[in-house]
Amino acid sequence: MDSVLVFLSAVKIAARTDTGWLVGLVVGALVYGWFAGRDRAVTILMSLYASLAIMTYVPITTTLQRWVPLLRGGSAVLACFLGMFAIVYLLLWNSHLFRCLPADRGSWWEATITGILHVGLFVCMAFLLLPSELTRSAPATFLLLFQGLIPRAVWFIAPIVFLYFATDGYEGRTMDLDEE
Repeated sequence: MDSVLVFLSAVKIAARTDTGWLVGLVVGALVYGWFAGRDRAVTILMSLYASLAIMTYVPITTTLQRWVPLLRGGSAVLACFLGMFAIVYLLLWNSHLFRCLPADRGSWWEATITGILHVGLFVCMAFLLLPSELTRSAPATFLLLFQGLIPRAVWFIAPIVFLYFATDGYEGRTMDLDEE
């Protein structure tokens, strides 16, 4: 009987831990969405996709691991991805193409959904880039929501589809690059 009680208490703690992580992720996504807004999210989204493409198809991580001994751990790929994201974001943010985007933050619900989709995409990318030895210890809820082919497809496609439908404030506007 004691072993059953120990098992039930362990399950309850694990469930609270999963729930705590998930609630923290959602709250962080909401704050991020309200801070970034809908239109800045386009630059962030393009930076995420470009950084993942660079990290996937350019062998930058192995080269950096030879040069910098600090990057020889299992999370070196994620650290390189974050550095690449920062570089690509700064380059795109200062480009003329993305400067023509309006500075509208969108409505509160657009910012909220954008934040949730971007944080979900980032977590999914992190699970994709990290070695499986590190992701195995993640909470079961995270593995269910962010790892695997179907969750990856949903998190990679959903932000683009949402940005297509989130058009409040764009009706009647044209985005001419020649206008100053």
